[in-house]
Amino acid sequence: MDDASGEAAASAGQRSDCRTGTGTGDSALENQTLSKRQMKKLLKQQKWEEERELRKQRRKERKQHRKQQRQNSQQESRGDGQSARKHPRRELTPSSLRLVVDCSFDNLMLIKDVRKLHKQIQRCYAENRRASHPVQFYLTSLGGQLKQSMDEKDKGWVNWK
Repeated sequence: MDDASGEAAASAGQRSDCRTGTGTGDSALENQTLSKRQMKKLLKQQKWEEERELRKQRRKERKQHRKQQRQNSQQESRGDGQSARKHPRRELTPSSLRLVVDCSFDNLMLIKDVRKLHKQIQRCYAENRRASHPVQFYLTSLGGQLKQSMDEKDKGWVNWK
């Protein structure tokens, strides 16, 4: 009885080896014992490997096509006297509104809050510059922690108009 159970275990082990492809049988035998999912994966991988050169060629063609389009657009833009990247300056109509940010309360703030305020001021300034109707933007009582933060993080703020 022990021999029968040992033979059954040995034959089950051989079957599991054939199914996973780790057995020593030929490829035809392994293909027959692979599961459907394993066969699909194997075929998909083989197809992927076969089409590698085709994908590489397509990538090259797309790259050349994009390069050609860029060159054509640059030639067209040079004819107008404007570069493709620069946008023509639009007419700004200044607004009579004034925006004043009072910075005298920065001594009551934590340094973390001062840095957040600095970022908010930067964002306001940038959006105001891009606006079609920019307002007059003023910072008052600038000093203390906020001025120090602006000097450390953004040295160009002194050139703001």
